[in-house]
Amino acid sequence: MSEKANALVGKYFLGVDPHSGPGVVQAVIDESHYLVHFDSDNGIPESLAVVAISDMARAGGTGREDEPPPWIFFDTAEQRAKYIAWMNEPPDGSGKPRIVPLRPRS
Repeated sequence: MSEKANALVGKYFLGVDPHSGPGVVQAVIDESHYLVHFDSDNGIPESLAVVAISDMARAGGTGREDEPPPWIFFDTAEQRAKYIAWMNEPPDGSGKPRIVPLRPRS
């Protein structure tokens, strides 16, 4: 396996589409598939799955290019937890949702 193939091993993720959730990438299966461990989340039990890199990185859950990738990756579980807490915290107490640009503005 190339070093590029191992780049996601050990990364924590937060799935933002309805078919995934939080977890960690466990191992490389081949050049385009990974073994991932999904944490138990919102009543969904803990599980293992083989996932294609194309499913982790494709544009949004609908395949539209203007949507973010369905998974967001973190180096540590603590970074992921801070991100989740930040997303759930109203920015100014107004109760309005936080708007997060997922791509740098040009």
